[in-house]
Amino acid sequence: MASKRRNMFYENKKQETTEIGAKRIAPPTYMGCFEDSSDRLLDGAREDSDALTPNSCIDFCYSRRFQLAGVEYGKECFCGDELKGKVRQKDTDCDKQCSGDPTRVCGGNWRLGVYNTGLRLGEGDVQRLIYVGCYVDNPDRILDGSKVVSDLLTPVSCVTFCYRREFTFAGMEYRNECYCGDVMKYSNRTENEQCDMECAGDPTRNCGGPWLLSVYNTGFKHYNMTEKDISTNVINTRRRRYREK
Repeated sequence: MASKRRNMFYENKKQETTEIGAKRIAPPTYMGCFEDSSDRLLDGAREDSDALTPNSCIDFCYSRRFQLAGVEYGKECFCGDELKGKVRQKDTDCDKQCSGDPTRVCGGNWRLGVYNTGLRLGEGDVQRLIYVGCYVDNPDRILDGSKVVSDLLTPVSCVTFCYRREFTFAGMEYRNECYCGDVMKYSNRTENEQCDMECAGDPTRNCGGPWLLSVYNTGFKHYNMTEKDISTNVINTRRRRYREK
């Protein structure tokens, strides 16, 4: 009976790691039923679907590099990296049939069935990132999509931020700034050694410089780069330049 109950929560399915800078360290696992609120326990990406199953939600969150996936009210999928204000409930409280498979359960009314997607993000994977090069930025911004400023910025965190927002490129500038976009002006490329400011979140890595952008391909969309556009080396020079930005 217990085995049958577990199968209602998770349907075994072979998964493969294809994301850059990410590893699936174990099969997805069911973590339990939790009480949700309007603030959301998982406040990352979200998807509502009339074909929701635990697997489709896990795949959705995994593809966006989230470590946790939660199903709720039969058709809602939430993603995140941590449970905020978690209050665990009985597994039987998550009793709503999944919209995509009535033999499965997908949470309940303000009840979130939570899974670990099996994803792990780590700085040890940064060598797998596709480094495009160092580019001269300008006030109009080479990458004019999303932006975040973080005192914990690293190449992995910036690429992950842009990947989750479905951008092709991620760029780090002035040690703590992260920019995303789909289009770049390649005529602005300069020597890789110019992007030599230490990352705010990891002094062993480099995150651009003053008006200089260290650019990576996120791997979200296929992009044909010529050989001259690609450098697979992660720059680690410590030489610093101080210039008013």
